[in-house]
Amino acid sequence: MTTTSNKFATPEHFSRWEDNARAMTDAALAYTVSDASAAAKACAGWDPCGENFYRDQAMTYQQEIAARRCPRIS
Repeated sequence: MTTTSNKFATPEHFSRWEDNARAMTDAALAYTVSDASAAAKACAGWDPCGENFYRDQAMTYQQEIAARRCPRIS
């Protein structure tokens, strides 16, 4: 469960999100990106810190989707 009690995404949040993302299915990743994006949109205009927290979350999970679609060449 994600909380915005401190209102800012910390390095620990990013690490946890990255670890979670690696273990998720593609469908779960897509849902999480959609859910976090909707939460950010719901915060828009009245809670900029919450909005940015959820945008950070959505983008972190989106990075895993992008990495799976275009893996690095070793």
